[in-house]
Amino acid sequence: MFYTKYRPQKFSELIGLNHVVSSITGAIAGGNPPHAYFFSGSRGIGKTTTARLIAKALNCESPEINSSDLIVKFEPCGKCSNCLAIQNGSHIDLIEIDAASNRGIDNIRELKDNVILSPSLGKSKIYIIDEVHMLTTEASNALLKTLEEPPAHAYFILCTTNPEKVLLTIKSRCQQFHLTRPTTENIVAKLVKIVKDSKKDMADESLKKIAIAAKGAYREAETLLEQIVSGDASEDKILASHNLNYFSFAKAVFAGSRAESIELIHEIYSGGENIEYFTEKFVEYLRSLLFSNLKVTGVDDVMDLTSEEVEFAGGISITKLKEGIEKFSMALNEFRFAAVPTLPLELAAVELAGDRKEDTVRKNPSRPFGPDKKIDSQKEGKNDKSQKEKIGSSKASEEDKTSSKSDSKESSSKDEKIEVEDSKEPEDKYADLSNNAGLFVEFPYKELIEKVKPSNHSINLMMHSCDFVGFDGKNLHLTAYYSFHRERLMSVKVRGIIENAAQELTGSVVVLKCGLSAKKPDAKKLTDMNVMPIVKKEKEEDVDEIFEKVFGGHVERKE
Repeated sequence: MFYTKYRPQKFSELIGLNHVVSSITGAIAGGNPPHAYFFSGSRGIGKTTTARLIAKALNCESPEINSSDLIVKFEPCGKCSNCLAIQNGSHIDLIEIDAASNRGIDNIRELKDNVILSPSLGKSKIYIIDEVHMLTTEASNALLKTLEEPPAHAYFILCTTNPEKVLLTIKSRCQQFHLTRPTTENIVAKLVKIVKDSKKDMADESLKKIAIAAKGAYREAETLLEQIVSGDASEDKILASHNLNYFSFAKAVFAGSRAESIELIHEIYSGGENIEYFTEKFVEYLRSLLFSNLKVTGVDDVMDLTSEEVEFAGGISITKLKEGIEKFSMALNEFRFAAVPTLPLELAAVELAGDRKEDTVRKNPSRPFGPDKKIDSQKEGKNDKSQKEKIGSSKASEEDKTSSKSDSKESSSKDEKIEVEDSKEPEDKYADLSNNAGLFVEFPYKELIEKVKPSNHSINLMMHSCDFVGFDGKNLHLTAYYSFHRERLMSVKVRGIIENAAQELTGSVVVLKCGLSAKKPDAKKLTDMNVMPIVKKEKEEDVDEIFEKVFGGHVERKE
């Protein structure tokens, strides 16, 4: 494998880590190396490699010491028995522990028992603990005691991708180094060396594509390069599948294509990708687009973008990018509750895409199922005829309005004023949509309430407590009067129940949207309309529980 064959064997071979190399080699050259190092950073950027170089330096028999101001002040020879044994992975005084699989207190107790023993071959005994954040609390506390009073011959190098999960008391006893993500230029420089050494022929543009696809990881880039130069698959095919279609997905979402967005989600999911991981990385990708749009520079942990992606980012508003990051971040919190693995990502994509044909639906409320479902007159028969009659009636109504405008300037003035007011979106676009003419598409809301009732009585009650604002052929708009009601209705599980029931009633996809009104609910909402039907059918204790869930209080009964 390229990533093992071309692993740096000297400090001078480390690319882009000058600050780390200078500090580490300077301390070793001065005879004052710390007994504990703490390396943090993303995967595949050289944490373990640097740790092994320290092990070499602490055991090398003929090191090169530079007293000048060079970056590398202490370099292992790479030729002595200790250096060769460490390089080959056969040195018995170098103990590498994977904390992900050896995370218990018994494993650390064994380490404590062995650390006091003198080295067998070299001058020092080195313990490299990878993914140290995976240790249990008990194991971490046991390791802490060892770090407090280590034997003179023992050195610990702790590596992790999640430094925030490691005890502060452990980190405070180590010399800490954060290894930054390499730039595209750093990765290309490494790939150029490999290509020259392996005598392969690769264009500079191809190496840059590999570096970008690696997302800031040397190991990932080296693996991709090996697949391309040694495998039979084409370069474009490997890079396209590895890039997980972030760019394609972003283009579909921000172009307002809901259908294409969902198709891409299922293409990615069917290809075996972890959809939650894809969502997490897509949030990072949107962040990179946002930073590109804002012309932010000097940030190490953003993804590298192609010139096409930079141009694309510049065409999206800051507000829309911010909204995208928020929606897909919220989707990450919903995966563990989702009945369908892809549902949180699908809903986020549908909400953000906001089909651009939606405005047409609002201006033509006579189209009952929105822009994505066309009515075939031959198939619909009488229903289509009835629909045409409704359209004719609607046109006649419009003609009446026009004629009345021509009869009186005062009437015309009022009509124009109403149109202007209707065209303005309210400050809270979900709180009060009762005046929106585009929502006057017929919808069987009462039937929907009864349909969800068998699934969960509390949903039935909450829907009674909300106002039905309207239906635009795609989106079902409700207004809630309590934030708890809105949060419950818009949760993934409850929203899924309502939307599935609505889809069965209408025959098309329905998206639930629920606003929160600052007004107090109509007193009628809290009477027999939504309480008594349940009282008649359920036991009093069940009613108490439902009432508490819906209204946040308890029922008081007179004796």
